[in-house]
Amino acid sequence: MGSKIKQLLILLIFIPTAFIITSLIGINILPAFIIASVFGIYIWICYVILIITKVQYIGKRKIKPVLVLLIYFIGPLIVTFFYGVETAAVNYWTEKPAFIISSILGIFAYVWMCFNILIMIKSKFIEKNIEIRFLMTFHSTMSSIALFFGAAHGLWYTYLETSNDNQFYTGTIGLVIFIVLMALALFFMSNRLIRSKKIQKFRVSLYEKKFSYNFNKILHNLTIVAVFFIFVHTLLSYTAIESIIMSGVYFFFFILTLIGWVSHKVVRRLQIDSDPYIHRKGSWDSLLSEDLEESDKEWILKIMKQHPSLYVCIQCGTCTEGCPVAPMAKGRYNPRLLIEKILLGQKKMFEDDRDSNIWLCSTCQQCVEQCPQKIELTEIFVSIKNEWFEKGKSPEGLQLQAQMIFDHGMSIPYTAPILNRREQLGLSEIKFADSKEIQTIMKEAGLDLSKSEGGIEK
Repeated sequence: MGSKIKQLLILLIFIPTAFIITSLIGINILPAFIIASVFGIYIWICYVILIITKVQYIGKRKIKPVLVLLIYFIGPLIVTFFYGVETAAVNYWTEKPAFIISSILGIFAYVWMCFNILIMIKSKFIEKNIEIRFLMTFHSTMSSIALFFGAAHGLWYTYLETSNDNQFYTGTIGLVIFIVLMALALFFMSNRLIRSKKIQKFRVSLYEKKFSYNFNKILHNLTIVAVFFIFVHTLLSYTAIESIIMSGVYFFFFILTLIGWVSHKVVRRLQIDSDPYIHRKGSWDSLLSEDLEESDKEWILKIMKQHPSLYVCIQCGTCTEGCPVAPMAKGRYNPRLLIEKILLGQKKMFEDDRDSNIWLCSTCQQCVEQCPQKIELTEIFVSIKNEWFEKGKSPEGLQLQAQMIFDHGMSIPYTAPILNRREQLGLSEIKFADSKEIQTIMKEAGLDLSKSEGGIEK
């Protein structure tokens, strides 16, 4: 049975069930049908959202992530329940349906805006139990949905002319801040939704003018200001003025969000280990602690222009976590640390360290596949290795290997004893590659090692 059929069956079963239950407890038929339909559709939408955001990435421990998602999706339903009880909204379905629906849209937008901040504060529980790829995709998707609900709520209320001036201004200011920050985040803090090379190059041109990813992170902190304006907007609403319970509910979500934000942005910075992604990294994956040289900004800009995706690296360590070489090397090879050195302009570190680090990359593309920001790490490492190889600053073993391939057509030439042994074992005769053809290819690639000094063309 297809997944779409299952979704449809769930929807069809839930609607009449909810209809019967609400009818039995004495709610009018029409409101009961509307409520049942709305909640049935809501469950279906939630399921579709989880499929879109690739819920299979929530992690190996399923129970805890599912608990987080349940709280996320049930939260606005609970607030809506309080709203219905305190304002007798159920009885108004036939009289003021537009007003009720608009209010519910506003409730969902406010609660989800608060939750979207909370799930990104790098709490130990979330960092240990939910994969960052799912978390960031889910955050982007639900932020967009919350913003859409908020805009629909505001436009609907304006059309109905039910809000006072103060409520209108606070809601509009909060919504505008969210829209601006969302646009900046889509363009300057992610590669997932913006794949255009022109836009990526535009970001690099702004990077040259000090408009870096970290600067956008600072601007993104204004989300708490936007939530504050929306919070004031809710307190000025009819439901908050008339009901102390609704005021308490709105206060609860704002205070909870504020505590989480302060804990992440202020308290964490006062701790000895302030790395926000500490729970995602291996014990040997530490931040750069060497004495830093003066930053080579021209070198950073050069790499940024070649690989614009680097702009949005968040140093989460997912690349190192999924790398098959990194755990074996125990820190000797660390993709995240290499990217950190690049972002800090530590060109000399790459020149001095020829025996490890970047030269241990196997170009398996595992880091690229797992990166939540879709950064082209392998291409970055290959371009840097090519740069050092052309300057004769590659490991000696690599230079000798290249020379062997140029001279013999293979990195490890067969010796007479090996060939004799193969003959004794009855193995088939080896067909050797045409070394002249290989030499022609290498020469056209700029590797004429017949004229080399130290393995590099001069």
